[in-house]
Amino acid sequence: MRVVLCTLNSSFTHSSLALRYLRAAIKTDWLDNHLLEFQTKDDLRRVIAELGRLQPDVIAFSCYIWNITATLAVATDLKAVLPNVQIILGGPEVGPRAQELLVDYPAVNFIVEGEGEQALPKLLAAISEHREPHAIAGVSYRGADGSINKAPAERIDPAQVPRPYLREELPELNNKLVYYESSRGCPFRCSYCLSGNDQVRFFPLERVFSELKLLLDANIPLIKFVDRTFNCDPQRALAIMQFLVAERRDSRFHFEICADILTDELMDWLATVPPGVFQFEIGVQSVNTATLAAIGRRMQWDKLANNVQRLRRLGNIHLHLDLIAGLPFQDWTAIQTSFDQVIALKPHMLQLGFLKVLPGTRMAEQVQEHGLKVSTLPPYEVLATNWLSFAELNRLQLMEQLLQYYYNSGLMLYSLPYVWSKLAVSPFQWFEQLAQHWEATGLHAVAHGREALIAHMETY
Repeated sequence: MRVVLCTLNSSFTHSSLALRYLRAAIKTDWLDNHLLEFQTKDDLRRVIAELGRLQPDVIAFSCYIWNITATLAVATDLKAVLPNVQIILGGPEVGPRAQELLVDYPAVNFIVEGEGEQALPKLLAAISEHREPHAIAGVSYRGADGSINKAPAERIDPAQVPRPYLREELPELNNKLVYYESSRGCPFRCSYCLSGNDQVRFFPLERVFSELKLLLDANIPLIKFVDRTFNCDPQRALAIMQFLVAERRDSRFHFEICADILTDELMDWLATVPPGVFQFEIGVQSVNTATLAAIGRRMQWDKLANNVQRLRRLGNIHLHLDLIAGLPFQDWTAIQTSFDQVIALKPHMLQLGFLKVLPGTRMAEQVQEHGLKVSTLPPYEVLATNWLSFAELNRLQLMEQLLQYYYNSGLMLYSLPYVWSKLAVSPFQWFEQLAQHWEATGLHAVAHGREALIAHMETY
């Protein structure tokens, strides 16, 4: 039986960690397996041709908000020309929608919810034996009578998860961003996040060191840890970071961390890290107390601010801070307060994101309660709330674009504080006024190069 594992990445530089776990899980029993990665911007006709050329018996797609629309189109067309191929969908985008997708898309035969390393081998065995996959944890399927059958997903013991990377397979990752996880789950229970339902489970530290040594020996340019809160165990985080610095050649590392739980021991050691080796992404989301309570997020703002300022003074770690617009109890004043307080910490990058109401999250159950108007298209972004109108969120979208142009790009990173002081406006007010100017002059509707952006400042 020929099995193809496939996904459409958002960029050529990205690679799929999920597919490599699955390949490791099935390769012993299913020797005729193939891993194919495309991009969402690829010509889908070519994607279909490449998959069809392999004449697969089974295709398993890894699905996310950025590729689900294209993936469903590919699956539907493939089924039309290869009617006997069995199509499996897995990933965070499809598990919570299994019933809906199996009803609406006849081309899809099976959906795997949750972790697939144990479910997929069992499902492949059932397919090869021409039997229904009764009671395989996490598998939903359309029965012979047309009914939808579903078995609840189960959490996997990390010790039972196969290793995703092997030395002989590393050449396929040349010039790629490589993802790695040393744990699964999250200690927080944020209502908008799928990881909020998953307790933290750590991979054995010896295994982590062994796998990372393999990647470091290959001199991977950038390794991005996808642990939801990398430093939730400070001592473990310190041990892994120390290993990385000691064993690296040219590799750099990206972590998602919680800044208010950084310990003094870890902070003191971070001062010794060579410049440019670490990148920290810190999810602030909001400083509004009512908002944090509504989404179930714990955060000590004073500690977070002090630690970020301390890291900024060190100057050796790239700091990327996140805010989310559209959260409950977050009106225009609240988003302004959050924006101004976070940008005052002088992060190298400030991301103003927008709430995405993901299927399967607690937030998806609170849509009416919070008056959320949500796009029906992935990534299910909020269009209006009880606290922010459609027009206000549109204005914030433009302000986010201007933030990218003038702050995150570094174009006016050092001159902007002078401008804000000279004009006696807050950063948020300045971006708001600039957005109004762009809308009034039509600048928001056209593309801009670097020189044009500077010229616009001269006339503003």
